[in-house]
Amino acid sequence: MNTTINKADWERKAYGTTEDKMRDAFKGQIALVGRNMFVASILSDIQECIEHEDYETARQFANRAKFVLFEM
Repeated sequence: MNTTINKADWERKAYGTTEDKMRDAFKGQIALVGRNMFVASILSDIQECIEHEDYETARQFANRAKFVLFEM
């Protein structure tokens, strides 16, 4: 990850979006419901993806939940 382009590509593969977009989207929601409840809602999304055998999206949601826990 030597360039911004490589970092952004990695983020899109890991999260389905970029870290900046996640921060912007999640800030207001976390303020409303709290971090734990927000992560719990992401875990519910993961369960739904698994039920529909959408494992790639489930993996990205898991990475988003970890991002919220460790970076926000």
